[in-house]
Amino acid sequence: MENPFTQHCRSVGETYGQHFMFAASFGTQMVRGGLACIVHAALPFCFLRTGSTTVLRLHERITTGARKHNVQNYARRFNADARGLWRNEIGAGI
Repeated sequence: MENPFTQHCRSVGETYGQHFMFAASFGTQMVRGGLACIVHAALPFCFLRTGSTTVLRLHERITTGARKHNVQNYARRFNADARGLWRNEIGAGI
């Protein structure tokens, strides 16, 4: 049985440490962008472009360079079921 801590990391071409740093920094940026959106919802004059620029920056980060190649190869292994949902192992994605 493969080690669950390294199986996914290897499949995207990273070590556990590299994957940890990427996923943790990615998640932190998502949380910060999400909090800015919540504040913007209540106070529309605050954080006018923070949410959208966060999304664009994260999209660029995950779809360029080596990460793009690794994620595309990993994604090819998924099959959509009849409802369009992804059949996937728990925790896969980033």
